[in-house]
Amino acid sequence: IGSDRDVVIHIGLDWLVTMYEKKLNGILADEMGLGKTIQTIALLAHLACEKGNRQTHYCFLSTEKNPNENHTASLFLSQGWTKPNAFHVCITSYKLVLQDHQAFRRKSWRYLILDEAQNIKNFKSQRWQSLLNFNSHRRLLLTGTPLQNSLMELWSLMHFLMPHVFQSHHNCIFIHIVNGVNIFKHLCCL
Repeated sequence: IGSDRDVVIHIGLDWLVTMYEKKLNGILADEMGLGKTIQTIALLAHLACEKGNRQTHYCFLSTEKNPNENHTASLFLSQGWTKPNAFHVCITSYKLVLQDHQAFRRKSWRYLILDEAQNIKNFKSQRWQSLLNFNSHRRLLLTGTPLQNSLMELWSLMHFLMPHVFQSHHNCIFIHIVNGVNIFKHLCCL
């Protein structure tokens, strides 16, 4: 039996694999330091080794906060950008994606993984708009930062993951006021 952190990582990995198998996008939201990045790298290794998805492309956006994380994940990389299937994982930053958004949007990504997902909580931002237009089969958001009591932030994340379900924020969010407190009553008109 491992430590509590090992158990959390194993459960998180199982959940990520289940989400992948069921073709669902999701948010891995956990406290800082509980291993979201390790779980995500383990998912990519699982997909490459167990599922044989070695020739697909994964785009992992990080905030460059910890160079060791990027070094760990870069072990999966091969060399090359223009050759088909020249690499398995692209590790980049939000800043670089904005600078080279046209090149990134031309690729077909198997998985678009965003670390520090609070960086796309504003649906009016250039960053959110650019990433929303990426050609990706699946999307995964990682965050250790809670939402700041804003349904628009929640809608931004949910629309990014499931734009056909969470369509217009004008039509989808209803708020019920009880004793002066906003209560989330119904998220989306399906």
